[in-house]
Amino acid sequence: MAGVAFDTSFSAPLFTGGATNLLVPHMWDVAIAGRGYMIDRKVLAQQPLVSSIRATRAQSDGSTEPGEQSLNPDDLWRRSQSSFHLGAGQTYLDRDDSLRSRYNTSKGIDPWTRGQVSLLKDTTQSLSSANTNLILMPAGSRLYVADGTALKYTTDLSSWTTVTGTSGSTITGLASDGYYVWIADGANVYVTNTGTGAASSWTTTDADLLGYVKNRLMYSDGNILGYVSNMATPTLTALFTHNSTNFTWVGFAEGPNAIYAAGYVGDKSLIYRVSIVAEGTSLGAPTVAGELPDGEIVYSIGSYLGFIFLGTSAGARFCTADSNGNLTIGAVVSTANPVRCFEGQGEYVWFGNTNYDSTSTGLGRMSLRYFADTSALKPAYASDLMVTAQANVLSVCTFSGRRVFSVSGTGVYAEHSTNLVSSGTLTTGRMNYGISEKKIPLFFDATFKTGFAGTVTIAYALDGSSTFTTAGTVTTSSEDTTTVTIDGTEDQADQIELQFTLARSGSDSTAGPTLLRHTVRSQPVPAMRRRITLPLLLAEKIETRAQRFTRMDVGFEFGALEALRITKQVVTVQVGEELYSAVLEDFDFVATHPTASRDFWQGTAIVQFKSIS
Repeated sequence: MAGVAFDTSFSAPLFTGGATNLLVPHMWDVAIAGRGYMIDRKVLAQQPLVSSIRATRAQSDGSTEPGEQSLNPDDLWRRSQSSFHLGAGQTYLDRDDSLRSRYNTSKGIDPWTRGQVSLLKDTTQSLSSANTNLILMPAGSRLYVADGTALKYTTDLSSWTTVTGTSGSTITGLASDGYYVWIADGANVYVTNTGTGAASSWTTTDADLLGYVKNRLMYSDGNILGYVSNMATPTLTALFTHNSTNFTWVGFAEGPNAIYAAGYVGDKSLIYRVSIVAEGTSLGAPTVAGELPDGEIVYSIGSYLGFIFLGTSAGARFCTADSNGNLTIGAVVSTANPVRCFEGQGEYVWFGNTNYDSTSTGLGRMSLRYFADTSALKPAYASDLMVTAQANVLSVCTFSGRRVFSVSGTGVYAEHSTNLVSSGTLTTGRMNYGISEKKIPLFFDATFKTGFAGTVTIAYALDGSSTFTTAGTVTTSSEDTTTVTIDGTEDQADQIELQFTLARSGSDSTAGPTLLRHTVRSQPVPAMRRRITLPLLLAEKIETRAQRFTRMDVGFEFGALEALRITKQVVTVQVGEELYSAVLEDFDFVATHPTASRDFWQGTAIVQFKSIS
């Protein structure tokens, strides 16, 4: 081909892209954008005319530990989960920034033992009440509750006794040092203790809220913040009066080096710190230690192990304090409704999770050991104890080793001492294996713990649907660990999500199943691509399928094909009766003899097209 020049620039496109040729396959073997060609059958016999392009490629495992990436890519694709201890709130299970030990949602499920999930305890109603001020306060061997105008206590969560001697006005605040219990009704403060069933007047000074922190009794009255400077002869001393008469204080908490008080006015929420002066009895003037974003309203404040917790209109926030008492406020743990209470025990903090869904209200739980996002100060969290009701969760505490919480207008509920919830659900989060191509989920594998009791139902949802389709149900097993494989579906989807429903034993309300791990095995179904290799005869005289001869401008055809390679124009390729939208990737030209004018060569152009659909 040396010394041969040809022009590959055209004033108008030779190939129009979508054209077809009605004479294929009757006259021509193939056509490219409507231009017919004959095939060199000697070359064709040595290679496939149409072949598949592999949609997956070999992969190597460069990680320090073997994992799913080590498996044969020619086998079914896998996604596994063997722990759930990083809690809920993760919509996608297998994105680059996903945590494999987090999941999407749960209800009635305990994920906090690493490497397993099981059922939570059930709840039982301890006190029925239509009042909306149900403040809980444990003290000694008693649990007190403000119930409208009455103060009541229980020692067994079964029967309640009314404390005598209060004013008969609605109780607005409770506080305790573990022995004494102070009661505020907006106009007076009363006191009782765990050795009596009566209360007496303590001071006639106005007080709305009470809180016992850092061995001091704090109070608020409207926009006034103060403390009791003399407990023997009660003296309520104002520390700070907010410049807005509409400012509302919501509660008190204690940090390592300061007392905190939270409140709001309009759409602005502030957390003040109150320092303890050097002489140890007085308190310093409050200063702002932190504030929430505009529009996010603080509803409660709590503390545990030196950490501060804020309940807001957006959810719950974990906070740390520096040496000066200033707060670093963590990312919000989102809830559907404002968080109004906290309780810390062990390595967990429980919070009010009002109207978690359309049927249940109750508690959420945060871990202080595991964090969903350490840099953002966002603990791992999950829903916890629930009751069938729709109302504000007002207060939570631990009494006799059991979580107890109050629901406005409904009553007081306690964690059941033995019984598990009848059933609980967990959704894994969506899986797409890191690509947007379609997959078919074929098998769902699950492993269960020794002593399996009850049932586990496995369901799946495709492409973000909220409707889950049951794949199968696992019943009892006596093996140490049992792996059950349930067939999946033939539906294709970009995203796959599993839902596990654990149900307790029908004969033993204290026993239920424990899920250890699960695996989804799917078949990838990427868009199929074809490679079409056409050995085209380029000759001045061509014999067609109709056994007729026609003439061809070889140089022109060569240049036209080269132009297609350069421009990557999408054209229609006809192979018999099959049509492909394709681009020309490359071609080779095998010359056999020159043209009659000897300005070009005749031969075979081996062109390679790649289909795009």
